[in-house]
Amino acid sequence: MDHARGYRVYDPGRDAEDHARAIAEAFATSTDGIPAWVEQVGADFIRVIEVDGRFAATSILLPMGQFFGGRAVPMVGLAGVTVRPEYRGRGLGRTLMEESVREMAPMAPISTLYPSTQPLYRSVGYEVAGTLPSIELELTRIPRGRHALHLSRLDAAANAALPKALDAHATRDLRDLYRDLAPARNGHLDRGDYIWNRILRSRLGPVRTFQFHDQEHKLRGWIALRQVTQQQERHAIEVMGLEAADAEAMTALLDFLGGYGAMAESVTLPLAPHHPLVLALPETRGAMRVRELWMTRILDLPGAIAARGFPAGLELEFSVHLDDPLLPANQGDFLLRLSGGRGHCERLNEAGSSPPLRADVRGMAALYTAFASAEELARRGLIEGPPEALALATMAFAGPSPWCPDMF
Repeated sequence: MDHARGYRVYDPGRDAEDHARAIAEAFATSTDGIPAWVEQVGADFIRVIEVDGRFAATSILLPMGQFFGGRAVPMVGLAGVTVRPEYRGRGLGRTLMEESVREMAPMAPISTLYPSTQPLYRSVGYEVAGTLPSIELELTRIPRGRHALHLSRLDAAANAALPKALDAHATRDLRDLYRDLAPARNGHLDRGDYIWNRILRSRLGPVRTFQFHDQEHKLRGWIALRQVTQQQERHAIEVMGLEAADAEAMTALLDFLGGYGAMAESVTLPLAPHHPLVLALPETRGAMRVRELWMTRILDLPGAIAARGFPAGLELEFSVHLDDPLLPANQGDFLLRLSGGRGHCERLNEAGSSPPLRADVRGMAALYTAFASAEELARRGLIEGPPEALALATMAFAGPSPWCPDMF
């Protein structure tokens, strides 16, 4: 971490007060809950930029994983990016991002973030690569159905406070069911304690978690929700997370939500339009929207290709020149080979003709996650190549549209 003067690891004894104030100012919140949040995140993952020895900017690096092609790709989530008001306009945001990218490059092959402003992150190689969607439904339109599953509350007191960490044993079955289903969804996180805490607890109010088991006591579905008070007597339901293993579990979840219709107006679910639970609705008349767009950066192309999954029957290879001025080790000519569901990428060192495909690191990110085809990215000017090379690149990374239900 010697790339720039003033970029360093957070020091709890020295930085706690300044960091809390910076986060509170940036996100319009109180400083009261920030020490507990820092404890969840881990002080070792917080970074600071100082100017003349004074705390000026901060960010958080969150090592985790993100599923692409059925495999968890090591990923560093970038969050809590803040420049204090008196230091804005000096380029510190760009400096902080450049240093963060350089530090993250040896940690994981990709990085993902939710941008407060896209131009800043595009300037250091990130590109829009997926969505955080939601659907809002009137509860009276949700069908009630018959099923044989048993409903139980996870723990009436589990969500009452914000402890250091969740009891992993108590939520093991929930985690396991998610881990079974998430790999098929491009963009979903390989959740750790930090993300699970955000789902099953909330600083905004109590989260209630329910489970659905069959007669063999096997978990078939679960849901975590908040009841949000509105101006009228009726309220709304915000679903923090849910999973259903099969059609019967989906029927049980919809029946459960429909039971709130007597007192609640609507329910908001963090689901994409192609999620099976949305497809299980007899009619999908609701407000579907993209709550957030997330951005991804390729930090290490060979590592990213090796970590990702690909269709098992796909056998192909193509070469590409990657432009990445911020990370010279990630720039140059590469050969990509796909075989047996795995990818291999190696640098081309021999002198010869240039690869037919040329990609900006931003374009490679949107292609890698399956957010956009090579042809569409070529129209944007982020990839160049003849039609046959573009078609091959699109085929290599084709898959379900990437989305994520989790903020971080």
